Amino acid sequence: MISFKKKSYFFLITFTVIIILIYFLTGVYCFLDYKKKERYLFKNINNLNFHIKYSNKLNHIRATNYSGDIKEFLYTKINAQGNDELLLFQGDSWFEQIMQPAYSASFYELKKFSLNNNVDLINAGISSFSPSLMHIQYQILKGDFNINPTILVIHIDQTDIGDEFCRYKSRRVFDDNNNLIAIKRYNYEKSVFDLTKIYEYSKINLTGNGFTKFTKLTNFQIKYFLKRNFNRYKEIKIHGWQNRNYTKCRFREIKNYLINNEMVPNNYFKESLRTFLDYLNTDKNLKKVLITSFPHRGHIENSYKNNVSDLINDVIIDYNEKFKHLNFSNNEISKLNLDKIFVINDEASHINPQPHKDIFLKKIIGELSKEINPL
Repeated sequence: MISFKKKSYFFLITFTVIIILIYFLTGVYCFLDYKKKERYLFKNINNLNFHIKYSNKLNHIRATNYSGDIKEFLYTKINAQGNDELLLFQGDSWFEQIMQPAYSASFYELKKFSLNNNVDLINAGISSFSPSLMHIQYQILKGDFNINPTILVIHIDQTDIGDEFCRYKSRRVFDDNNNLIAIKRYNYEKSVFDLTKIYEYSKINLTGNGFTKFTKLTNFQIKYFLKRNFNRYKEIKIHGWQNRNYTKCRFREIKNYLINNEMVPNNYFKESLRTFLDYLNTDKNLKKVLITSFPHRGHIENSYKNNVSDLINDVIIDYNEKFKHLNFSNNEISKLNLDKIFVINDEASHINPQPHKDIFLKKIIGELSKEINPL
């Protein structure tokens, strides 16, 4: 008969082996995930620290610094000749697209305009930026990078209603005077812009190798599992099981704010825009603010009841001629071939490179020409 002492040793050894095996398998799983994401990792510590610093303030910034300049995570100088006039573009992917190869015609059209008119030009468009994020970004560009525009172009996308109300509302950070100073980034939440793994994998990649790297990856995976599930528990406790995915704010949720015309999110969006415009109104260096908006395919096909252009009109009526709304919903887009205008099967209704240059950007440049070269 096996003694109690021997049984205890047996169970202790068995338990230890199981723990070691789980630890090893966890490490293997994390290592495979790390290898899958390796091409997205930051290659140097300066880029990593810069990205974390400004994501902590702006929720997220660009995933790419297009020319290799670290500042391009936040903005791109398309033309910098030291001219008196400085034109700044702020907005979401509609403006960030200008930096991508497929939209190079728009890039060169803007550059040609700025060169011909002796205007410096900066593009600070970042995917899914809405008024609250643009507000903070504008402060950062002025305070940290000495960027003081004389003309500002802001693109407000239809999805900004949902972005403001669903993605960013609960993440706002205010100072003691109730001024908005940050939108907290996603952390251990597995949301669209949650870069927790990319940041941690990058740190491990830059500071460890061999067995040390494997151990760090394993320890991080355990930490990630515990913190991620604790966050999920809190989300479910607050929102209930049926709404457990609400906080992820995937596009299906964002789209609902366009399908339905609801007073609470609409009013919240208008208040966020109004706060940003009030701040811009105090900037004495800023002579003109051009706000652009464009319908989504769902508006033209009448599947959307809510249009951000109408909400912008409700707000801008209270401001002087310094602010102007360039409303493409008033144009005759509906008479054009929608398959040529909009990227096919794109729920976010981005427009193709040719209409981006020939319709969207052409109209913006026309308005800017009136401001820079008045009759």
